[in-house]
Amino acid sequence: MKQDKTGKRIAILDLGSNTFHLLIVDVYSSRNEWVEVYRERQFVYLSKDGLGHFKQDTIDRASAALQKFKAVSIDKGVVSSTVVGTSALRHADNGFEIINVAKSLDYEVEVISGKREAELIFEGVMFSIKYDDPLVIMDIGGGSVEFILVKNKQSIESISVKSGISYLRKTFSLSDPLSKIQIEKVKEYLKFELADFLSIAHQIKPSYLVGASGPFEILESIFRDGFKDQKPVLNWNEVQLFVDKLLSMDLNARNMYPGMPAKRADLSKESFLLIQIIMELIPNLKNIHISPHSLKEGLIKTYF
Repeated sequence: MKQDKTGKRIAILDLGSNTFHLLIVDVYSSRNEWVEVYRERQFVYLSKDGLGHFKQDTIDRASAALQKFKAVSIDKGVVSSTVVGTSALRHADNGFEIINVAKSLDYEVEVISGKREAELIFEGVMFSIKYDDPLVIMDIGGGSVEFILVKNKQSIESISVKSGISYLRKTFSLSDPLSKIQIEKVKEYLKFELADFLSIAHQIKPSYLVGASGPFEILESIFRDGFKDQKPVLNWNEVQLFVDKLLSMDLNARNMYPGMPAKRADLSKESFLLIQIIMELIPNLKNIHISPHSLKEGLIKTYF
């Protein structure tokens, strides 16, 4: 589709705790439609050294990614940009240094709350979800994980928990591979943090876990041939053996595993530990749907 007189080319920048994302789209507000033009991600790893303070090399990586995104946006003819920061920028005592870098490139960064992050994830995911069944949306980040309970296509409960993959690694001093004691400690932590959320989930009995972030791309890459009718849906029984195996592997073995995406092996054990625990804590979950949309797409709706 070509741009028409009502079209507007915009850029969405999601400055996540591990990954910076750029999404450029043409928005047709008169029709409530958008068309993707370009997307890119840079692994910046803001949360690599924890969530409290950014070291200079982290700031340098963030600066390089922002400069790259700015150059691409200019080349693509972007006329408006929306930039948000999430968990790492919420918690770092020197997050202003990255915000100032962005400002020097004419980017105004909005550091959003965990609640707002969950709202945007819900809006983005619902672009592509057609199920009437109750479901749980899960977005795994470096610093936090957002959970949204959906019934009748409406968000009825959401929570942002400081349990992202980098946070878990630092807080629980996770070994590689994980020990059984570490797994149990993380599980007990999540049971406590999600107590109210889990209580509601047990009442509405969601059958789908909708994965809305990078770690779920690992499942998509490894199990792509198993998708039925080309829909990105997997039965948990098909996935559980793989997850158990991956959690027993060290980094070298994970890197060598067929289908493992580049740069995903290192933090994959924390990601799949989170998924495994959620599937256990909400036993009605039987299927995993891998969503192509998340926070970035949710931000597009603010242009409608």
